[in-house]
Amino acid sequence: MKGVILTAERLLSIAVIGLSALLILGLMGVVFWDFLRNFRESEFRSQMIKNLIQGWLMGSSEEDRSVTLKKLKALGPPDAIEPLFFECYETSAPNEKPKLRELFKGMGFSRHLYLILKKSSDPYEREEAILKISRLASLDYLPVLLEIFHDPNEERRVKERCVEALSHSVEEIFKDRHSDEDLALLFKMLEIPEKGLRQKVIGLILSQPHPPDKMLPLLSQLKSDAGKEGALMLLKHWNQKAHAPFARPYLNEKNPKIKCQAIALLGHWRDERSLKQLLQCLNDPDREVQVKLFWALAILNYEPAFGALIQKLEDARFRRAFFSQLNYESREHVKQFFHYLGLDQYIFFKRFGWGNFDITHEAYEASAAESEDPAIRRKAAQAISLWKKKAA
Repeated sequence: MKGVILTAERLLSIAVIGLSALLILGLMGVVFWDFLRNFRESEFRSQMIKNLIQGWLMGSSEEDRSVTLKKLKALGPPDAIEPLFFECYETSAPNEKPKLRELFKGMGFSRHLYLILKKSSDPYEREEAILKISRLASLDYLPVLLEIFHDPNEERRVKERCVEALSHSVEEIFKDRHSDEDLALLFKMLEIPEKGLRQKVIGLILSQPHPPDKMLPLLSQLKSDAGKEGALMLLKHWNQKAHAPFARPYLNEKNPKIKCQAIALLGHWRDERSLKQLLQCLNDPDREVQVKLFWALAILNYEPAFGALIQKLEDARFRRAFFSQLNYESREHVKQFFHYLGLDQYIFFKRFGWGNFDITHEAYEASAAESEDPAIRRKAAQAISLWKKKAA
């Protein structure tokens, strides 16, 4: 009897376990079936969205596009449709992208991203929004990116994403765009102190069909140090002495780098009318400014500065920096440079070699004694006399 009871209990346990297993398998089947159904619905919905986007591209009238837009909006909120839009955008032909940008606005994606950029406290969410905007390469979003970059309260990494986005899209944005408004916006991008982006912006400005004289007034809108450096780089590329009046105001800048750029540019142009303003920099405490200034005065052949320059050459650090300017100059300027200094360049290079600028006294003595040019012998003797007076 006892054995029968035990057998019955075992059978009951097995039955319970079997039923539990069947129940679990049934639940798993239901879950799997629900997942499969949802997956199929999702796939069907995704394909429907893609078909509607293609329909938007093929729509020949405003009415067709309006109907397509309503159907798309009915399929879900912007953040649900947005990934599929970008998937289609990335694979679309160049001539289809303008139409897709219109769809982007029509679907409210722009407003959705603007709200994130303006109101979201999550920097990662803002970074993601910036990257999405950059993929569109649209001029419409450029002012927003510039505003974010110049916002003093914005986080550094968000600003870095702005620079990356602009650098990635600027050439596509401004391709074949030459209106005055587009040009003004392009100039504003010079305010961003990133070397790679600045080179692209300058290249785009130089490729504009407008003459430089038409673009010169836009230089005045550049107020930051980065913008002023960009303005001087443009003036250097245009390389027209007639533009000297636009370079002279930069001699009054406090930033030594900007001042050096302006001095070098005006010296390169041999702009005698800038002489008065150049002389105001004689007492500038920055050594690099002094080096650039005396180099410009030498190129301008300004004789009253000769004595002060000879005294400055006693400073070894000034002397090395001063002579190093020759690495960047034309042969014509090098010849004029040595003539102003009272050094015979042929004797100098033959006897002392390039870069041996610690033998200035010996070089002057050799030039005074051996140069075939009487003007150089006279100036070399003058330099030696100045040093002797100082030593006495």
